[in-house]
Amino acid sequence: MPTYTFRCESHGDFTVEQPMSTTTPQHPCLDCAQPSFKVLTLTVHYPYGGRSAFHDGPEGDGHTVRETVQHWKDDWDSAGVKYEPSGTRWI
Repeated sequence: MPTYTFRCESHGDFTVEQPMSTTTPQHPCLDCAQPSFKVLTLTVHYPYGGRSAFHDGPEGDGHTVRETVQHWKDDWDSAGVKYEPSGTRWI
């Protein structure tokens, strides 16, 4: 069962174990029964090999997606391949 952190103005933070389906934004303080608000937290998870892989771009060379796409377009132009975005064509 998930554990949530709530903050009482008088007594500070405390944790409460609640099911996800019944959790509320407020919970009475365990010491004084004063309504206490849930402390929201944020955790960033980087997929595909961690932070460095996430920030290194699609090819892992440190270029942004826009720079990489422009590089691909330049390669296609030099090879004589016509680049046409799929959204520009009427079917």
